[in-house]
Amino acid sequence: MRTTFRIRFIAVLMILIMGGTLIPEVNFATSKLTVGQKNKIVEASNGQYTLTYDLSTGLGSFAWGKRMIIRDFSSDFKFAGDAARYRSSDPATRTAEWSKLDRDVYGRDGVKLSILSALDSGSTLTLNLYLYPDQSYFLSDMSVSSPEARAVDILEPVSTSFLDIGAGTDKRILTTPYTNNFDFGVAPVSDFGSSQNGADRFEGEQLKWEPFNGISYWVSAVFDNVGKQGFVAGAATVKNWKSSQKLGQAEQANGPLTSFSVYNWGGSQSGQMIHSDRFFFGFYEDYQAGLEEYGNVYNAGEPHMEWKGEVPMGYNTYYSHYNYASAEAMYPMVDYMAKHLKPLGYTYFNLDGGFQPDSSLPFDDGMKAFADYVHSKGLKVGGYQTPFTIYDAWLDLPIPGTAYTYRDICLKDENGKLIRTYLGTYAMDVSHPAAQTAIRSAIQKYVDWGYDYLKLDFIDMGMYEGQHYDPAVNGVQAYRIGMGIIRETVLAANRPITSMSRLPRFCPRHSRMGEEQLAILQSE
Repeated sequence: MRTTFRIRFIAVLMILIMGGTLIPEVNFATSKLTVGQKNKIVEASNGQYTLTYDLSTGLGSFAWGKRMIIRDFSSDFKFAGDAARYRSSDPATRTAEWSKLDRDVYGRDGVKLSILSALDSGSTLTLNLYLYPDQSYFLSDMSVSSPEARAVDILEPVSTSFLDIGAGTDKRILTTPYTNNFDFGVAPVSDFGSSQNGADRFEGEQLKWEPFNGISYWVSAVFDNVGKQGFVAGAATVKNWKSSQKLGQAEQANGPLTSFSVYNWGGSQSGQMIHSDRFFFGFYEDYQAGLEEYGNVYNAGEPHMEWKGEVPMGYNTYYSHYNYASAEAMYPMVDYMAKHLKPLGYTYFNLDGGFQPDSSLPFDDGMKAFADYVHSKGLKVGGYQTPFTIYDAWLDLPIPGTAYTYRDICLKDENGKLIRTYLGTYAMDVSHPAAQTAIRSAIQKYVDWGYDYLKLDFIDMGMYEGQHYDPAVNGVQAYRIGMGIIRETVLAANRPITSMSRLPRFCPRHSRMGEEQLAILQSE
């Protein structure tokens, strides 16, 4: 008994002398994950990357192998209506804690490392790091707790003035647009050049070719075009916020970026405890493989609906008939496709916006009659819907099944004015119960008419920020409500219905296929 006591006492004394706390190494067949603290330095490593955090300064660094990728990063947040940023490096009392993670969708035998900064200003900022053995990436999120409920509109878990990928002769950035209304960007790290900057676009705003503002949406990469090594960072989940990265141009060719951050934005959220979404960070010898793994990790956190069939191929009316396709003109096209294209594997005849069914029939009957005709030829039929936009002619029409008009479900700005989009239409406030009824009804019509495919267009209009009917909802949350309604309505049909969308550039959880996977024959 005395011997056991002495051994335990010596072990405790050694830890106190070393000035730190340790958890035992977690050993694996091919690697090991360690987390420990000595004095004020916290260090975590899985053999591929090492995270070091100085509790005395509130700053941390990431290294992959011998490469220092990010140096002296901090975390910060902003209260709505307050221009100040509150940072982990501000005067604070900082502590670290960690615990074993249960097996999850990202892996097994992981560890959650939390850095808590109790700021002298009153709030507590917590940075969480999720570490896994045998992975080239780690995940992160953050939270802010305050003594009283406050509204937060920016959460930035990682912000640094230094990002580098080591030696390279052709270092570049890859940036992602907000939606497919904009272009992807690739540029030298020291010359970002020009781009179409922008996010939510309002009436009268024109796309401009102007100096790139450094903001990438959803995911970005810094890579060497010769060696192919690169760093990938972006949104691992998009559940409650919009997600961006801010890149600062290098001062010299192939030099380090002068700034880099990942952050959540878009509206605000109120409460005593506010959480960010999750973020991804990884370094790869082949950045393209890193982007592939990023996509897989995103899908693990936001699983998409599986498509198990062949890639759908078909004809879309837009490029040959724009918005004036009529049933009279389309019936011969259906006959032609059935005779000449169906044997080649083209099976979808898809109507785009502006289709006019047989004018001798009521609208609903005409839409069903067209679907029936396409089916009679052994083909599938597709329709078109802009689920989150409202047209001028609709404003004072009643929404069936509700006591509201479409004017009532338009999103409003802080002055109560209806928000008009870049199409000249109105953005829908999807948080309004009557808007949800309208969305469900519009999709159900296509289900009832027998359509097999639905093109959802301009769905970015469901993400606009404004004064929502439900003040606790921001743009991303409203969008997810709307897409969830569409998904539930389609699934309730108990038959395959494929969808293609004009998407925000984060991965589509609610659709059966991303738009880039779809082959459509377009008549010129």
